[in-house]
Amino acid sequence: MNKLRPILSVIMVPMLPVLTVAVIYFMYRIGAFDSLARERVQRMSQDGMMHGAPYTWYGVPIWQFPDDLVAYQEIVAETTPDVIIETGTYQAGLSVYLAGLLEEINPDAKVLSVDIDTTLAKKSLENLSVKGKDRIKARIVLFEGSSTAPEVLEGMKKHIKPGNKVLVILDSNHTKEHVAKELELYAPLVTPGSYLIVNDTYLETYNSSWDQSGAMPALREFLAKDKRFVVDTARNKYMITCAPGGFLKRQE
Repeated sequence: MNKLRPILSVIMVPMLPVLTVAVIYFMYRIGAFDSLARERVQRMSQDGMMHGAPYTWYGVPIWQFPDDLVAYQEIVAETTPDVIIETGTYQAGLSVYLAGLLEEINPDAKVLSVDIDTTLAKKSLENLSVKGKDRIKARIVLFEGSSTAPEVLEGMKKHIKPGNKVLVILDSNHTKEHVAKELELYAPLVTPGSYLIVNDTYLETYNSSWDQSGAMPALREFLAKDKRFVVDTARNKYMITCAPGGFLKRQE
């Protein structure tokens, strides 16, 4: 055996790179790197968001991943809400998207959206240039102020009639304190069978020290004490999402 060692060394050393590549390829084929690949694609997508809205809907900038828009469409089609509440209007891209969905799913429904400054949203709606724009614009009701302000919440409640089905999307200030307050105030408005969607929960892993990474910590505390909601993990079936673990379905 001792005589064979020099020969084996001569044979094996050149083969090490080949064996290494073979092992890596095998691990790739069995999905060993899937979580790393997903994390990298998620980070690249978020990096794109940081440099401005990479997408538009009907010409309006929209800060949402396409995969999430598909998930929203599925939820709206399944639940047929009469009222969709959105916190964080910004340029109204998501408001326009949701209003467009409702045109075919529930034409009498409304989108109630709040932002601390609705200037850009109003400009987007004024410049909207698509067929049926008047119906889309009429369906959107804008509120200016903090999403947690009592007058904003009371104003929204006036648009919710007895028996209405309500869906809520939280996507405004993402500090832990603000999201926790939104969850406290808006969760009771969600009707059984409908959804409370908490956006940007993934920011905790993107940049945990950023003050806007508080959605997931606030969500965990909320779920620990409010048993009316469960995480619908099926909604995270797509590759990229702003809300991993943030699609909550009300059970009762």
